[in-house]
Amino acid sequence: MTSDRASDTTTDAGGFVPGLEGVVAFRTEIAEPDRDGGALRYRGVDIEDLTGRATFGDVWARLGDGGFALGPPPAGPFPPPGQPANARAT
Repeated sequence: MTSDRASDTTTDAGGFVPGLEGVVAFRTEIAEPDRDGGALRYRGVDIEDLTGRATFGDVWARLGDGGFALGPPPAGPFPPPGQPANARAT
């Protein structure tokens, strides 16, 4: 028997290894879960920071080429809630 994993699990002569502990499924720079399973990052940005702040297109750009940076939301054509429309004209 030989060991071919990060753990001490051994294989039989046919190469069969039960279970998946210690097996790397793939390597990627796009998505990165933390070791505890409580957080997920897309190219180093916590998904919680993207939720509600980034558009689908922003996240797509982040995943595709890393070209998206979080910043203040774009200015809208409407006044902030609770202000009359003419408040912007003064």
